[in-house]
Amino acid sequence: AGGGAAAAAAEEEEETGCRIRSTVLPAGTRVRFRWETMSGEREWYAGVVTSYSSRRGHCVAYENGEFRNEDLDDWDASDFEVVGGVASAFLASSAERAARGPAGATSSTSPTPAASS
Repeated sequence: AGGGAAAAAAEEEEETGCRIRSTVLPAGTRVRFRWETMSGEREWYAGVVTSYSSRRGHCVAYENGEFRNEDLDDWDASDFEVVGGVASAFLASSAERAARGPAGATSSTSPTPAASS
């Protein structure tokens, strides 16, 4: 019985280019992702979800001003976490940085590491 729903979702993805996401976080949600650095170390990078698109996933404004689209379904549960509630003050400062232009939004490097907590 469950195969019909999976087949329908796969067919929808094929037709629309969209993928059904398992989790949609609201704008303002604080998150952390663990990235592997150039040296092979794994470090946490913090940011705030600014928006969601069914095609691109969650837009995350990282603390260093970078904006990246993150598909939560591509992240292992041990490398991603929600760390708090809505961060409206951070969103306002992120919007100001966005108005000045994307700060490395297309770079292939990891964002700046999150402060240790």
